[in-house]
Amino acid sequence: MTTVMIGFALLFGLTTFALWPAKGKKPPMLPELIPFLSNTYQFAANMNTFIPRLRRSLENSNIVGFYLAGMRIDFEMFFLVGIINVMGATPDDVAKFAGDKSGRLATPLPGTENTPQEQRYLHTMHSIMHKYLSQTQYANGLAVIYERFFLEELDEHFPHGESKVTGIYSLIKQHMTKAAILSLQGRHIFRFAPGVVDLFWEYDKVITTTMFGPPKWMFPKQYAIAERYCGAMARYLQDANASFDWNGPDAEADWEPIFGARFTRKLAKWMNQSGFSPRTQGGFGAVVGMMA
Repeated sequence: MTTVMIGFALLFGLTTFALWPAKGKKPPMLPELIPFLSNTYQFAANMNTFIPRLRRSLENSNIVGFYLAGMRIDFEMFFLVGIINVMGATPDDVAKFAGDKSGRLATPLPGTENTPQEQRYLHTMHSIMHKYLSQTQYANGLAVIYERFFLEELDEHFPHGESKVTGIYSLIKQHMTKAAILSLQGRHIFRFAPGVVDLFWEYDKVITTTMFGPPKWMFPKQYAIAERYCGAMARYLQDANASFDWNGPDAEADWEPIFGARFTRKLAKWMNQSGFSPRTQGGFGAVVGMMA
């Protein structure tokens, strides 16, 4: 259930990034019985109730804001909180996003027309996400790739003609997760971090704790688990960037074994060329894994 909730929260954040009004129009707010308190309490104590409420609100609006711990959680806050606490981005890399006032659209916002293209971080990231995750040809391609890897998992662990009993939860936790990671991030990650599926599920248990940045001394175990997963992603991406032939035939492939899907490869190339640190790239890689 935690995976479903976190997946929805991340999807909410990415959808917000794609749909946020360009001219700063504020979205409707998620109502609460006691202002500034009710949503915070429900988020912390009963996520199974909070997420369905948020989902129902999204039936009437593409974007909904809400308050948590006194903070208005809109796109800018959600994104910056996410890259700091969930992705573990370095201060210098956070400053790149926070300092980009040019907006996400192709045309910079008024007053920011002189922003160099290479410093338009929000626009470039939005373009990569929108193109390779939303456009039909790429989304359909990912679905086909996932189906292929899931069928491979079933054939390997549940051979034809053999009787084997398994629970749905086990099927999802191990085989569907592995197929999803293979689809988005390739085979190389399993050679470099063989236990990535287990790391993924450990991270899944602590992400709601670290999301809003409580002191590390209060939750040392949770932060250590998050660092293991994000750190493994950072080492994998460093090795992948060094190993991949950027001028070879796989540079424009729909899928290849080192980076996996075109989306992951394009995101990694842009972050590397833009000077993002290995740790920040690993944090983004961890979120890509959660998206799987």
